[in-house]
Amino acid sequence: MALKITNTYESGEFQTLFERIDKTVHRVIEVKQSLVTDYPAWPVGTDVRTGLFFRLHNQLNPAMYAALAIHRHMVKPGWWMPVIGKPLDGDSMRVELLNLSQFLKIGLLHQVFSTIEASYRILLRALDPLACDGATAEFKSVYDCLLGAKLALPEDDRAVLDVLRNLRNTVHNGGVVFHRKARDQQVQYRGVLYDFQHQELVQFAAWEPILTWIDDVVSLSNQVMRHPSIAGLPVPVVDPSAMVI
Repeated sequence: MALKITNTYESGEFQTLFERIDKTVHRVIEVKQSLVTDYPAWPVGTDVRTGLFFRLHNQLNPAMYAALAIHRHMVKPGWWMPVIGKPLDGDSMRVELLNLSQFLKIGLLHQVFSTIEASYRILLRALDPLACDGATAEFKSVYDCLLGAKLALPEDDRAVLDVLRNLRNTVHNGGVVFHRKARDQQVQYRGVLYDFQHQELVQFAAWEPILTWIDDVVSLSNQVMRHPSIAGLPVPVVDPSAMVI
């Protein structure tokens, strides 16, 4: 889903985007509700084992609503009149909507990854307070320890975090890869080889793959929470940020 917006006035691309995000939202709700039902002792929202999904839901909703608002209102030239004092021509509107789409995509990616990172650090700290320097080491070390050494989850399932981690790191450089040792990185995931080439712009960060990777992270996190070692942790496993998110 590349959002080319070739015909601004008739394009249904943002309607398609709304429907695609809505699909991911429903998956998050499904997992969240099943965990609340299956583990009633976990304090709803404040225990990280359910709180992760509450936070993802809260992050996906604004992106979904924005896509719908764009589709219903912002693709109409007249909508811009009270905003900038004149209607926008097709080319100008296309630029504004593409900029907005990029803003939403980067913001969602950053928020989702931050939620996963914070939650997995909390889980590792609860499981083994000494591991990875109290779960303060670089995140790859943390999730390799948690998902691999501690929970023994399949490496193929964990690789989605390698994709998202490398992609999130490009946010700091406008979508360009800069490795601290000037190295190219390759990640094999679901039969696809993703190339993160040093000093090159990432070319595969469209909406559809990002939302698919988020879907996969939701499924991975569901596995994590239901693992006996995590499900059996003393109640609650508090997410300190739950009170302010």
